[in-house]
Amino acid sequence: MCKYCRHENNDFMILNETSDYSGIEMALNRQGMFRVRYYTEGDIWFSEDIINIKYCPVCGRKFNN
Repeated sequence: MCKYCRHENNDFMILNETSDYSGIEMALNRQGMFRVRYYTEGDIWFSEDIINIKYCPVCGRKFNN
């Protein structure tokens, strides 16, 4: 069971652990919404964009969106 696309709720699951270094956070929810946020100093995000994708980038399962 993929922890990124098959979790119980529709919260975004963080894909990368490098946002402290790069300022970029990538996340995915179970509907296939892929979100990227750019953080400035601290925990406040400056900009974000969300796109719909057809397949989970981790396990390859097709989203039903």
